[in-house]
Amino acid sequence: MLNEHFQKGFTLYEVAAAAAILFTAISIVFPTVSLMAKERQALQQKILIASRLHDELELHTGKTKTLPESEKYTLKLNEALVEFTFSEDNSTIKGCAIWNNGKNKQETFCLYGYLPE
Repeated sequence: MLNEHFQKGFTLYEVAAAAAILFTAISIVFPTVSLMAKERQALQQKILIASRLHDELELHTGKTKTLPESEKYTLKLNEALVEFTFSEDNSTIKGCAIWNNGKNKQETFCLYGYLPE
């Protein structure tokens, strides 16, 4: 009878094991979710910059006059300073955007277009 009285409920070992499993799961999930949020933000920034580079390149391909050897300017997009460079090579134009992403790494994205004849 006395033995049945002590079998009701959890032991300290069971509670400690459950807590260890819970904290392990939290310590794995939280950094992963945080990393995914940073990657999502960096990807959104890259999409915005690529879209703006496309628009700028469209403006340059519509010009009838030739560009100087190289054209370069900087714009601020969503708190990021983005350097746009455009250069001609025969019948094509190369447009590149260079910026520091949210992880403080420099990224470069380039697009190419045909110049009007």
